[in-house]
Amino acid sequence: MVKPSARDCKPFRKANNWVDHKGGFMVTLEAQNLTHLVDPTHPVVDAKLNEAQQIFLHEVMKDSLLHHEAQLIVKFHSKDKDTRIVWQKMCKTHDESVATLMNGDAIVVWLASVKLDTCNWNRTCGEFVIFCQSQVLKFNEMCPESRISDKQAV
Repeated sequence: MVKPSARDCKPFRKANNWVDHKGGFMVTLEAQNLTHLVDPTHPVVDAKLNEAQQIFLHEVMKDSLLHHEAQLIVKFHSKDKDTRIVWQKMCKTHDESVATLMNGDAIVVWLASVKLDTCNWNRTCGEFVIFCQSQVLKFNEMCPESRISDKQAV
């Protein structure tokens, strides 16, 4: 069993880093076997353990979610410390934010205009392809209604 560590959660400061932070936060929760603390469908079996874990995760969220909107959501739930509701509100707020949509637009513009021979890429061609694919995946997560298909990505 892994002991939960608050240091594994990287800070979230800028709204344009939301998708990266969200993924990293979930990976950290998975590694520490704490994903049930943000899953609203998870049935609570041990109420005392659930409460202790939510208090821990709420403190982690308070320390690592430094973006002003994120802090407002966390502070609003400082009495009940319901991390499931906090995470749902965080995802809804930041997934639908203007900053996320603008960041998605910037990725599409970059993908449409970048060329390996003119972009001063100083790594291997394989790394360039992998980076482009990661940008496509990031865009598809940011803007699911405007998904880039595999054929378009090629």
